[in-house]
Amino acid sequence: MNFLAPAIEYHEAGLKVIPFYHRDGGGVRFPSWEKYRPGQSREDIEALFSEPAAGIAMLCTGGIEAIDIDVKHDPKGTITSQYLENLKASTAGTQAFHKCVIQRTKSKGWHIIYRTDSPEGNQKLTYRAESKEAVIETRGEGGLLFIAPSPGYEIKMGSLKNIGVLTAAEREIFFRCASELNERPDATLPAPAADATTLHIPPGKSPGDDYNNRHNILDTAQRYGWTVVGRAGQVIRLNKPGSSHKRDIHASIVRTKTGEERFYPFTTATAYDPEKCYSAFGMYAVEEHRGDFSAAARALAGQGYGDRLQAPAPPAEQQVEQAREQLPGILQDVIASRFDYDAEIREEDTVFHCYGPNGRKYRIGGFGQIGVFTGHEKSGKSFVLGCMASAALAGRPKLNFEVDLRGRKMIWFDTEQSLFFYQWTQKRIHDMAGKRQNLPYYQAYHLRKFTPAERIAVIEHLIYREENIGILVIDGIVDLLMNYNDLPEVQGVVQRLMKWTDELNILLLSVLHVNKGDGKIRGHIGTEIKNKCDFAINVAKTGDNDYRISNPTGRNASFPGFEFSRDAEGLPIYDDNTPVSGAFPARPRPGHAEPEAPAVVMAQPPGIPAGSRPGNDDDIPF
Repeated sequence: MNFLAPAIEYHEAGLKVIPFYHRDGGGVRFPSWEKYRPGQSREDIEALFSEPAAGIAMLCTGGIEAIDIDVKHDPKGTITSQYLENLKASTAGTQAFHKCVIQRTKSKGWHIIYRTDSPEGNQKLTYRAESKEAVIETRGEGGLLFIAPSPGYEIKMGSLKNIGVLTAAEREIFFRCASELNERPDATLPAPAADATTLHIPPGKSPGDDYNNRHNILDTAQRYGWTVVGRAGQVIRLNKPGSSHKRDIHASIVRTKTGEERFYPFTTATAYDPEKCYSAFGMYAVEEHRGDFSAAARALAGQGYGDRLQAPAPPAEQQVEQAREQLPGILQDVIASRFDYDAEIREEDTVFHCYGPNGRKYRIGGFGQIGVFTGHEKSGKSFVLGCMASAALAGRPKLNFEVDLRGRKMIWFDTEQSLFFYQWTQKRIHDMAGKRQNLPYYQAYHLRKFTPAERIAVIEHLIYREENIGILVIDGIVDLLMNYNDLPEVQGVVQRLMKWTDELNILLLSVLHVNKGDGKIRGHIGTEIKNKCDFAINVAKTGDNDYRISNPTGRNASFPGFEFSRDAEGLPIYDDNTPVSGAFPARPRPGHAEPEAPAVVMAQPPGIPAGSRPGNDDDIPF
């Protein structure tokens, strides 16, 4: 068969082509062709194709590569559909596929042909466990490819005269999709992203390394809202947070050549760079610090990760000398506090109450005081604190707590939760209060990514700048410390809290954990806060969704303990013997009208474009 006419067409389109011939006894042979890689003339084409040949082959030059799916090495017969599933799991994969030329091969396999700015030689990507030959490999720099109209080869999508160019990220999608199907350990996996911290504290571990040692990558992904869709060998497929299509695949947990597990996203609809690997620390940096690894490392160092070198505290005498320099201002406050027997003693204004049995109202605390919510980890402390905040926003009891801001403001600082759960918590506080909008008398801020010193500086700046604050919530105080068992540091922070409450006349509320064994508040910070706080409210989890609230410490008479449960939506359900908060009349907030709650409109996440099935033949599986 003579292939001169198509060879000339390919030549005019910029391709380099040669004929091939059948050998006697089987196989094929080619004319010498290395000399044509640098360039090929029309005369070369006419000379090469002057005689009949078995077919035509294209030299992989000019950045041409191809994914070669060889189904004859696939005993299961599923490799094509599996590879398709991987490609279509992301919009980027689908879009990249449409740039390619799709060719059906003589053995009923497939060639996915494209150009790239960084071509490489042939690579083995995917093996079946029981096969000696690769079922998916690349044809690249230095190789060649049989092409139509050779017998048995047919173009199903696109044209070889116009081969699309893939970006590096798009090309990586094709490699990653193949590598995920590998059933033997010798296929290429993407290299991990450079996520080493830039803050290494000698001589020990960096904060990032220490974080990776303590956190499993799958647990980390799930904590940030990714859910498992399925598994394929060692690869775990994940669905992104908030996806409207729960079976879509947006990322994978893959194993690198060195045996480390990494989070590997390929959707463009998240904060992650697609087609890059992330360690647990890398995920933390993206989720909590917008991809700033230095800031993430500093924050983790502040939380005790890595081997930290701390400057010693100044000696006591030096601290006294520093205090003497500030003595004039200090003495003014001291003299103003001198006791005067004839002066009126004003009773503290209680703004935080709890309703007990028979509707009795118990005093808890007021402005100028410190209160703490205690309990074991995940016992519901922050939830109960949130109910208190919701009561303040609503101007009526929630979970039997009543809070009257007296026309003042509340400000909330979250130092612990991830951004997702912080936002979710704040939304629940608003929704429980029936306030589905931003409020002029309530502010909330997320401080998890900062160091303890940075958190203190931010809080102090905002509370002294903002006028008329009544209640300050810090969830939780332990995150203002480098070491909650360092007594001088603890005493310094507690003194600062007392200063805030006195100078600003605010009610400060926070959260602290208790020890698993003796139930005491954890660390030196627990001891100091217990000695200085005006009341403590303890929350205990008594069942899967059952909780008990008690008031072990307070300057006022303790309110009776009571129980509640939470429904599937996380909202409280009250025991029959416990007063229902909604039974108490709502008191209008001074100066705040009750706004009508607006409708909530949820944004629809972007999906894979419709009509993604390419080709012009019903037997194309792509």
